[in-house]
Amino acid sequence: MQNGYVTTRSFLFGSLLAAIVVFFGIQAIATTIPEVRSNEEIDSTIPVTNGTFRSEIITADYPFQVGGFAWRGDSTDVAFEFRLYVADGWSVWYHAESDSYVEQNGYQYLREPFMANNATQIEYRLTADGAIDDVKFIYVQSSDPPAFGSLSIFDWLFKRASAASAITIIPRSGWEANETWRYDAQGKEEWVPEVVTPEKFIVHHTAGDPGTSDPAATIRSIYYWHAVVLNWGDIGYNYLIDQNGNIYEGRYGGDGVIGAHAYRSAACAASRFGGSSNEASFNRGTIGIAILGDYEAGLALNQKVQTALQNLIGTKAALFGIDPTGTSEFIDASYPNIIGHSDVDCTSCPGKNLYSAFSNIRSGARSVFLAQGGIPGSTQLAFSGEVVTQDIRPATFTRATQTITTTVRNTGTETWTRGQVKLNIYDLGDNVSRFRHSSWPSQWGGFDFSESSVAPGGTATFTSTLQSPDRMGTYLNIYRLTGPADINQEDDRSITRVDSRLQAALISNTMPPALLYLWRPAVTIKFKNTGLATWDRHVTLEAMDLGGAVSRFRDRSWLSNYTTARLQETTVAPGQIGTFTLRLDPPNNPGLYLNSFFMQRYGEMVQNGSFSIITRVDG
Repeated sequence: MQNGYVTTRSFLFGSLLAAIVVFFGIQAIATTIPEVRSNEEIDSTIPVTNGTFRSEIITADYPFQVGGFAWRGDSTDVAFEFRLYVADGWSVWYHAESDSYVEQNGYQYLREPFMANNATQIEYRLTADGAIDDVKFIYVQSSDPPAFGSLSIFDWLFKRASAASAITIIPRSGWEANETWRYDAQGKEEWVPEVVTPEKFIVHHTAGDPGTSDPAATIRSIYYWHAVVLNWGDIGYNYLIDQNGNIYEGRYGGDGVIGAHAYRSAACAASRFGGSSNEASFNRGTIGIAILGDYEAGLALNQKVQTALQNLIGTKAALFGIDPTGTSEFIDASYPNIIGHSDVDCTSCPGKNLYSAFSNIRSGARSVFLAQGGIPGSTQLAFSGEVVTQDIRPATFTRATQTITTTVRNTGTETWTRGQVKLNIYDLGDNVSRFRHSSWPSQWGGFDFSESSVAPGGTATFTSTLQSPDRMGTYLNIYRLTGPADINQEDDRSITRVDSRLQAALISNTMPPALLYLWRPAVTIKFKNTGLATWDRHVTLEAMDLGGAVSRFRDRSWLSNYTTARLQETTVAPGQIGTFTLRLDPPNNPGLYLNSFFMQRYGEMVQNGSFSIITRVDG
């Protein structure tokens, strides 16, 4: 009996061990990263006739899921159309999304690829406003996912919790994202994830075929285009939805991560949005959702896709406190909280057949929002905040000190305690603010709020002292919270113009328009003090040649290579006129020469106290 017991126990243990080995063997298969490969064909001779060109039929070396175009030449406006040969023959003609390009190695690459659904051939047409040197067609194929790709012991044991909702989001591991593409050769992330509380949803479609035969392979190929071909380091969209209503996690970084899906170029801004100065990124503070399929080329919106889109937006809207039917100011105008790519950019995306359903999508998303307990302006995150007010001056003077108050509403579910949540102030790129004052607790700020605690819905008050930079210009400040966990918050920024208390207006100058190289004339230059500060004899007049070089009129009487003279008067009060007298020593070589003059005091430029003049030197 003892031997039998041991045998039975050993058999059970062996069976369990074998099962574990088999299970982990399956995992080894399941976690194999699918192969993704790309190739390119180049048309080197592009005879653009009357602004158009039609290619020969291009046969790919293998069926491809995604393709895209790049071009180089003298044109500034290039648009592509294409058709694909798939299993059931030639497709309709599609328009490539060509609102903007990404420059790589002298080529202009389409920002967005198109879907091909295992096409084997392609033909394209282009229109251009100038010469095209060559066109590059790049195509991408991803192998099928492993048979057991959906099985993961880690997902099985540690399945991520989600908001109480009807949506299921296929994680990056579920569509076999190759996470190595997010890193460069030195192991550094190409685009480090950054999180802010979103304010808007931007809906996109993808050009070309809907990619229904293998959506995961299509998404891997889009990921490859964005991360590798364009060197973005990741896929641009936050989420993607296929034609069966399956939702896929896009960009790495979780809820609130900033994507790369909507950027208005200067050319687009000039043509449609009132001028090139209205160039803008719409990635920060938005969730980008792409639907696989071309809704401009005849594809109809099916109920599975619409339901998935409404459920996704409604659930995330509840998480971040965004009313799906609301409207608010964002970047440069007032926009609905659910918009299409075409609302902010020069594109037909997301296509008329999808855009026409936005009214129903907004109302459907709001029903989900309310069912999930959504409250406009209040997130369901433990720690999140929204800057309500900050009173930094829109304009100030160099080296000026000011005390500002920033109020922040607790939009999360946890109560803040003093010392737990702090306010930092940054410059662009998370650099130290150029308004940093010596009183700051840390180089970033690290300010405590004045209240002992702030409950959800309450307001925290932060007081900080700022000192303006010592150079004139327009400066940015970014206000951001830090705490026990990553705090989601709507991005808050301020722009401040820094002027000088020292200001001037040119009254007269006796610089000769022409002179002989043997002359050493004396010159008098007068400026009026139009500022708030009195000038003294520390105010000097500097001169230089092109590119900041020493003036070729430098005379031995000058105080230095650049300093021509000091202010003659002991003091010049605001409204009075100051005088500089200097002597010139022209160069020996005849020609035209530039001199740029500017006033300064202890290295601080006098605002508007400058002028340039060209002088002819004769032999």
